[in-house]
Amino acid sequence: MKRLLFLLVGFCLAFSALLSFTSDLFGKANARTTKQARTMSTVASNSPAKTNDWQLGQPITYENLTIFPVVSNAKASSEEFITLDEGLRTKTVKVKEIGGTSTRTVRPSRSAHHSNQVQQQRLINTGDNAEVNRVMVTNNSGKTLVLIAGEIIVGGKQDRIVGQDCIVASTNKPVPVDVFCVEHGRWRDTASRRQPGVANEGASFGSANNVMAAPKVRAKAQAEKSQSAVWDEVASQVSKNRVTTSTGNLNSVFADKKVNAKLEDYEKAVAPKLATGNVIGAVAAVNGKIISADVFASPLLFKAYRAKLCRSYALEAVSANGQQKGKANADDAKAFLSRDEGAEKTTEKEGVYRLSEKQSSADASFTLEHTTKDRKLIHYSKVKKN
Repeated sequence: MKRLLFLLVGFCLAFSALLSFTSDLFGKANARTTKQARTMSTVASNSPAKTNDWQLGQPITYENLTIFPVVSNAKASSEEFITLDEGLRTKTVKVKEIGGTSTRTVRPSRSAHHSNQVQQQRLINTGDNAEVNRVMVTNNSGKTLVLIAGEIIVGGKQDRIVGQDCIVASTNKPVPVDVFCVEHGRWRDTASRRQPGVANEGASFGSANNVMAAPKVRAKAQAEKSQSAVWDEVASQVSKNRVTTSTGNLNSVFADKKVNAKLEDYEKAVAPKLATGNVIGAVAAVNGKIISADVFASPLLFKAYRAKLCRSYALEAVSANGQQKGKANADDAKAFLSRDEGAEKTTEKEGVYRLSEKQSSADASFTLEHTTKDRKLIHYSKVKKN
């Protein structure tokens, strides 16, 4: 009897110890899960083109700029794509002006993105049949070329930015691409030496040293599709940064020594922290207000744009210095990234790409998909209008 009682007491003590160990183990696991939940915030999406595993990482803040990394564990290949910078650097992609010297007056473009014919007529030099708002892009890289709205191309008769996201297949055939001028005061080809009486076959463009337009300029191009609004915003950024430029050139802001030094400080503080893990994009806030978002198909594709995006966000922040600062809210960043409002409009080139656009009074979102085989998300962007 005593032996049985001893065994029963031993069993109770052992069972109690097991319960205590299990409780402690699950308690630690729950604590780790709670900590991870505070670090990563899952973004639920109302768009079928987006993936539901996008998460927001810990915010990165420098001065008045806050970046929320967008992280994904989804596996996506992007080796088949080439960027504009790489294509121009390797000379496998060419960008040329449309038209050349002529004595005739050019009629307004009938492009769907530039339907205001009165405005279009004013944008074209009446003694020259070159176009302001389109260029020809030839891709002979063997890869699929991705063009992102806001990428700067320098040269031609005026510097331009890509007007909307699009994809150009590697066919070695010139393809027209919508652009906006970001250099108001020049209308001549400074790179070529034309002979009298010889028509200019189209001046060439190069890259702009790994920079792209700031989000407010991109918004005027992507959302408003207004050349005059783009020029006004470029002029505003030139003025706010006290840059001297005889032609009202956006690239002169990036090239200014004082501005460039500030941008480098921002980039050094932010860019390295976006280079870790499975970061595929970013949501940017300036002075506590969300201004834009860019998310790509894979970490590899985001890496190709990371430096120029960081500089574009930094320019927006530098241009807004002196304004009332606020603290960026992660919930606002999540809401901005997840919800797209407004009727959907699409631009599609069969078998190449599909661009979906939604606009509300406050913002505009754009979803670029590659459609050669299956619909594959390449770039999602969103800009604040005001």
